[in-house]
Amino acid sequence: MTGNPNDVGTRDVESAEARSDEIGLLLGLLQTGTTNMRGELGDVDVDTLIWQPYPDGHSIGAILIHVAACEAWWLHLVAAGQETSMDIEGRLLGGPSIDQYAGIWPTPPRRPLTWYYTQHDEIRGRTVALVRELLDPDEIRTVVWSPNRTCTVRWILHRVIEHEAYHLGQAVLLSLMKDRMDGGR
Repeated sequence: MTGNPNDVGTRDVESAEARSDEIGLLLGLLQTGTTNMRGELGDVDVDTLIWQPYPDGHSIGAILIHVAACEAWWLHLVAAGQETSMDIEGRLLGGPSIDQYAGIWPTPPRRPLTWYYTQHDEIRGRTVALVRELLDPDEIRTVVWSPNRTCTVRWILHRVIEHEAYHLGQAVLLSLMKDRMDGGR
């Protein structure tokens, strides 16, 4: 695990290069959070990635796909106004998409952790390229899938950071649960 509170030294977040200092800071927070949470998750084997504690339940692999897809929907489509497939999850899962509100999380593909990170890193590369060009964090955007709802670019970046932290925390807990069930400590 990373982030030992007894570590000595100054911690800070490095802003990403962007046309707006605030957007650069928010992009830096997003990337720092991803890096830290990947460190917390550690090296997970394929069996642990696809393990679901109950049928149609969460799995680490499906969570990683969901986090990447939501980043693309919110930041590419809504914040930057760029065409983005609404079926990223289905494409990466190789079947139906996740229906998180119905509690249906399809079994993810049997791939190594590096494959999942590569999918997310490709989306993150596009995220940074698109979002760094935005000038005004106060600019209002309409949520494509809910046209009566609007939000600022700042809120969208906050939402993606919060969403990733929430779900990657679940991934860490799933890893610990699987390890304990397999007799680990």
